[in-house]
Amino acid sequence: MLERLDRRAVNLITALLLGGSVTVAIAWFVSDHWPSNAEPVMDLFGFGAGIFGLFVDRRIDEAERRDQVLSVLRDELARNRDFLDSPSFRSPDDGGDDGPRRFPLLQWAAANAAMLSGALADPKDAPLLSAVSIWQTAALELNHTTNLIEVITFGTPDRAGQFTLALFEPESVLSDARLALAELEAALGAGVTRMAV
Repeated sequence: MLERLDRRAVNLITALLLGGSVTVAIAWFVSDHWPSNAEPVMDLFGFGAGIFGLFVDRRIDEAERRDQVLSVLRDELARNRDFLDSPSFRSPDDGGDDGPRRFPLLQWAAANAAMLSGALADPKDAPLLSAVSIWQTAALELNHTTNLIEVITFGTPDRAGQFTLALFEPESVLSDARLALAELEAALGAGVTRMAV
């Protein structure tokens, strides 16, 4: 039942409970015929509103924050997928240029935010958080490697082919980044269910 509530419903239920508490308090205070045990009823309404409002509202906040982090992470991964599928990251055998080339830098800010925000702190998100960490490391390593390749190849163009070919070897940082991205995409596909409130 709680997973179907949105913020407006929580606010309405909290307001109704507080309204019930205020109504009982006013009736108890102004009426001579109101039972003397109305104070516990009033307290129950008030405590119920406070506990319900705080607990459920916090769970809704956590779910919204998690959804936002996952949405931004998905967008960033889609851009990175486009970068890794671009001609810059194709081997000369797959139609890529074998001369000096410019490499787009992979983005990793959303991965960093996902790890630091605490939005994936639930134990069930541990595999996803691990995949985010592995992806971030792979993206940083590939960015560093491509920066070095650009500096070296544009400084010494006769060695461009050698460094570029090394990037496309089976055990290279490029293959590691592609694998890490695929694993994170799979983890996102498996772990993107809405958080139960």
